[in-house]
Amino acid sequence: MEINQTAAPPPEATAAIEATVRSHIRAAARKRQTTAEHAEAGIRLRVFALDPRGPISAPDLAKAQSSGWRYVLTRDGDPVATGDVELVDDHIRVSGVSRNANQARVLQSTLRNAYSVAYNTHIDGAFEPRLFEVPAFHVFAVWFHGPQDVFVVPESDKEVDHPQVMKLNDMVDLVNRAYVAKASSRDRSIFSLEDP
Repeated sequence: MEINQTAAPPPEATAAIEATVRSHIRAAARKRQTTAEHAEAGIRLRVFALDPRGPISAPDLAKAQSSGWRYVLTRDGDPVATGDVELVDDHIRVSGVSRNANQARVLQSTLRNAYSVAYNTHIDGAFEPRLFEVPAFHVFAVWFHGPQDVFVVPESDKEVDHPQVMKLNDMVDLVNRAYVAKASSRDRSIFSLEDP
């Protein structure tokens, strides 16, 4: 498997996310009365998101829209935050920053493990690494988009060292199982409100 980063974010996107995170760090440092430390944009991937209203099929997954780029921000090589950057009407916009270091560590570890899995997967062709997510169902995966799409999914937020490798139809099944689980939990909560 050959991995090609075909869609790099514009340099302004990296500058914008680093400036935003620096201002967050400075504000936090002022509250704690400590010195602000510098954070750098490390790993970055284009984000493709789905917002399904019901079960999906393989063609639905292929319609996932790029919403920008997600960065893992590091300080002295350690992940400290994640940040999202969008391109809106040819303008760079920082759409979100999470100073959740655990979330940043999970994403960085998942990406590193995904690359390791990808290099050891014997599939011919060139692939673009992407981040695929279905926020409503708390599903995310590293998506190697190419002749035969491959998804690398962490087992959980806690267990990222042994990711699952999925083909397109397996990923569709995972999203649909998450939809059913969410729908059934919503149904249970509705019924529990009606119970005497």
